[in-house]
Amino acid sequence: MYAMTKKIQLVDDSEAIRRALSHIFRTAGFEVCDDARTASQGILEALLAHPDLIVLDMSLPDMNGLQAASILHSVVPDSPIMLFTLFVETIAEREARKLGVAAMISKHEPTDILVQKASELLKLTVAS
Repeated sequence: MYAMTKKIQLVDDSEAIRRALSHIFRTAGFEVCDDARTASQGILEALLAHPDLIVLDMSLPDMNGLQAASILHSVVPDSPIMLFTLFVETIAEREARKLGVAAMISKHEPTDILVQKASELLKLTVAS
């Protein structure tokens, strides 16, 4: 386990999903520092909070998740980005990785897979 709590930022336009993810991550021992319903709000909050991990939806009201990932990666390059979406099959993984996405998880996956992937990404971040 980590010496300090790792901060996760959630960016999803669905309040129900943000609330559910917040509960899942807090139960697993993470801190949810902020959540945002638009990419623009998420970018601003990431600049202010410097989260250890960003969980980002693909479909946002103001831009898509890949556009948001590209901007987030440039402004908080040390924060891995996990794309959490219903549309994993339609996203080119190679393109997503070039834009700064460290992992892609389907919203259809069990929540323990989401928490496991978040833990893996944070261990990589701690080790670097």
